[in-house]
Amino acid sequence: MPGKQNGAVLLKKARDDQHLLSHMVAGGFGTEEQVGFHAQQAAEKAIKAVLEVRGVPYRFTHNLAELLDAVIDQGIDYPPEMNAAVDLTPFGSGLRYHDLPRDATGADTFDPVAAARVVDLTINWASDIVDPQGKE
Repeated sequence: MPGKQNGAVLLKKARDDQHLLSHMVAGGFGTEEQVGFHAQQAAEKAIKAVLEVRGVPYRFTHNLAELLDAVIDQGIDYPPEMNAAVDLTPFGSGLRYHDLPRDATGADTFDPVAAARVVDLTINWASDIVDPQGKE
């Protein structure tokens, strides 16, 4: 049961970040780094929620490619469009704690609407696995 409980907590936290992100994008407020941070955090927590529920160990990391690799290694199906979440990785720590030039992130441009879309997709995917009845 701890994996299910931890997964539910992580999914709730992901939804909290998603909620804030949606208001930031709709209202046009926050810097790219702030919007990107909440997008990255929402995606990270959603993926970790699935790994928790499935009993898959993972490192403490903000690296979304590594987390998606764990999903793939376990044969857990996910929408291929979720691969775009990997572009949010630099916002998890690099841009949060360091003043890096934009080109150092590996992403040429940042589109808040696209980030919110990939977060919505990731959380919907995680919800189907962690909370299929919608009761959490």
